Amino acid sequence: MAGACGVGIDGCRGGWVAARWSGDGWAFGLFETLEQWGVSRGWRSRRRGGGGAGLTLIDMPIGLLEGEGEGEGVEGVQRGCDVAARRLLGRRSSSVFTPPCREALSTGDYAAACAVNRRVVGRAMSLQAWHIVPKVAEVDAWLRPGGGETDAKRAGLLAESHPELVFALLSGEPMETKKRSAEGRAERAGLIDELARGGEVLAAIDAWRVGECVGRGVVADDDALDAAVLAWVASRPGREVEALPSPGEVDRRGLAMRMVVPGPTLRVLG
Repeated sequence: MAGACGVGIDGCRGGWVAARWSGDGWAFGLFETLEQWGVSRGWRSRRRGGGGAGLTLIDMPIGLLEGEGEGEGVEGVQRGCDVAARRLLGRRSSSVFTPPCREALSTGDYAAACAVNRRVVGRAMSLQAWHIVPKVAEVDAWLRPGGGETDAKRAGLLAESHPELVFALLSGEPMETKKRSAEGRAERAGLIDELARGGEVLAAIDAWRVGECVGRGVVADDDALDAAVLAWVASRPGREVEALPSPGEVDRRGLAMRMVVPGPTLRVLG
């Protein structure tokens, strides 16, 4: 695939939905597992001029607190990127919830996960965090095959982002609507269309649904739009993106605890 393209990934009921933006059109794909995405062809971000792989952005925590006392020195025993994202999002800060600690990924039920989280980071786990534990564990396992050391090559291909923060940074203020509502879908799709200027993103999603027989019960519209906005950011030149916070933090396994977001020229949140 010549030239630059950006890929964004979001978790969905059917596994993982990926969006690809190549500057002149959209493509979407559904992968049952992250491993399936990892071995696919054409579904990684690429730099301009065919200059190798770029960062593919995923809406899932990467880099986790681990071990009793890991959170000491991190504001509120949280990852710095989560704290920074909440500050920027203001009234939409609740969309950024604290990820589970790494030990909680192997617990069997919510009560046990909360007990582990209290021991490691000093607080129980939210139900939101509990519901994404399988996805967080899948990402962590892909980055650390066999539960061992971090695979540096894989870690250099995949980076965390946060769609709601990205939408806010690109528009200059948090979204006014809830993303699962019809108004929320229209607001977010309108912003993507304004930025990408390569055809209507909702029309592309609908065409993909028909062509691949992908129902909304498998991939919701908001999941596909979240993947799309991350793909657009991933397609930007390096000077137009940045890591939040800067300098970033690294967890005990060497994984960066950061969110890749639009760069300073686009950051006009009040």
